[in-house]
Amino acid sequence: RPFLRELRAKAELELPTEIMDDDGLTDEERQLVSAGDVETIQDVTARLKPKAVGIPAEYLDTSQPYDQKVALMRFLVKDDVGRVSNLLKRWIIE
Repeated sequence: RPFLRELRAKAELELPTEIMDDDGLTDEERQLVSAGDVETIQDVTARLKPKAVGIPAEYLDTSQPYDQKVALMRFLVKDDVGRVSNLLKRWIIE
């Protein structure tokens, strides 16, 4: 029995014991917040968010000439492939 108790105690110590509370933060993240690194966490999350493509709605209008549509498509392909496919579907339907 002493061997089993010792083995069980070692197994409990080897496992990481990060407790997730209702806020969804791990122990490591709580330590960063308490140390005052809140700004760095916010900076990282801001950097990871995708940047929106600023295209005016008038460029997406179907009354534009073909050359302007092609130029717009080339611009969009660089940034957002999903948006391009939806735009192509709209153009094909019309």
